[in-house]
Amino acid sequence: MKTMRSMTKAIIYFLNDVKMNIAFLAICSCLEYIFFKHDFLTATFVMVMVIWGYNILFSLTNWSKNIVFLMFNFMFFLFLLSRPFLNMINYGQVWYYPEQAYRVANVILYLSLVLLFIGYRCLDYVIQQRPPYQDQPSSGLKKYGTYLRYGALGLFFICWLCSMYNGFDMIMFMRGRTYEDFYTQYHSSVPFVVNALAQVMPYFLCCYLMTFPSKIKTYIILIIYLLSGLPDFIIGSRGTIMEAAVFCFVYFALRHYLETKSIQWIGKFEKLMLVISIPVIILGLGAYNYIRAKEDVPQINPMYLMTDFFYKQGTSADTLCQSIQHQEALRNSQHINYTFGEIIDTTLHGTIAQRFFHATDLGSGNNLTKAYTGNYVTHHLSYLVLKDRYLAGQGRGTSYVIENYIDFGYGGVVIFNLLLGMYLSSITYFMKKHIFIATIAFIPLTKIFEMARQPSMRAFLFLFTPHFWIAVIMLLCTICLCSMIFNQRRRYRYGKIY
Repeated sequence: MKTMRSMTKAIIYFLNDVKMNIAFLAICSCLEYIFFKHDFLTATFVMVMVIWGYNILFSLTNWSKNIVFLMFNFMFFLFLLSRPFLNMINYGQVWYYPEQAYRVANVILYLSLVLLFIGYRCLDYVIQQRPPYQDQPSSGLKKYGTYLRYGALGLFFICWLCSMYNGFDMIMFMRGRTYEDFYTQYHSSVPFVVNALAQVMPYFLCCYLMTFPSKIKTYIILIIYLLSGLPDFIIGSRGTIMEAAVFCFVYFALRHYLETKSIQWIGKFEKLMLVISIPVIILGLGAYNYIRAKEDVPQINPMYLMTDFFYKQGTSADTLCQSIQHQEALRNSQHINYTFGEIIDTTLHGTIAQRFFHATDLGSGNNLTKAYTGNYVTHHLSYLVLKDRYLAGQGRGTSYVIENYIDFGYGGVVIFNLLLGMYLSSITYFMKKHIFIATIAFIPLTKIFEMARQPSMRAFLFLFTPHFWIAVIMLLCTICLCSMIFNQRRRYRYGKIY
């Protein structure tokens, strides 16, 4: 028993020592070259899986603190590693594209995971060397704490209703139509103001959560937030509700880490629910692949549905290889930059640019304008690969690693993942800061876990949109209004106004 405890402590010490971490990665790289140099493709992918497993193992040494890094790595596997991994297990063959595409793809995946880890550990090490932050979480709740909390909550409910109304409009449109029709024919009939309020709902949610409400209040508000993803799920899109579910779990885990001495945020009930719900959700999503396409489920077999779910979610691995095959065409297309493409297109073709500078509207869904112009890999690559099928509603998607590589080569992959790892490491630190700083740092978590199949700046795009800054003004006005009403009532109560 003592031996087992000593081994466990040694493993934890090893995983938490920065120098030993880097030495381990260097040794693994050397062993890869020595033992697998005759089979570069298999060797590099095996090495990718080793590094991924190492990231997961490190995260589990303090899972509630490292929950953001843990879930990001899990989603990275789901979207970019699961398909080649299952191919290797089932068929002994990792890839089925030209060899050069595999080589580059494996190096990109390897560099991404290594630099994510290095960025995460380096900033974590720096934070640990700083003097402990004295203020408690939600330390920004001072004089206007109550107004801020209930103002954010009230605005969240208003925006949630707008989001559900927007979802109802999508459901009504999809009656009698296929899933692909949504991407080619749907045009929102929702008023502009309602649509805008629906988009800012996550901002007010994060602001409220950064006031650190009680556990029961958090349960209620996050269940309501999960319900906002149902309309998208009904029309066939699983991404919104999956992102919301991961976000809710991550928030609970972070509160568990920050307040473990006062309350068990993830106790026996939550652990039991996780054990029961995760397999059920995976099996249900696996079956939903066929249900949304109006097809019969081939096998009511748990193992088949689970494998099928992971395999089909891993389509971003194919997208990575296809983008490498067509990298010259993508680099020579009419675009400015893919990595910052959403920011560029929002600035040059967004609502403000259209209304005040008569900018071109790129349109919605799949169309030729986006296929030839704009700064979206997903549209440019989809049209290159699929042609007419793209215009019929199909697509290849994208990934942040694709955009980094197409724009800046391996150097872009290294730098972006290093910075991303640092951001993932900073969440618990910022949650102890002022409420507004914590909110801005926390908002990207509503989008970041699907970054492996999303554009690079999707999670951080809000900072460059007018919606966010209007939401800030709305919240400040609400706080001021609440303060005025409260002060006026207090004066009347004490007879200061006659």
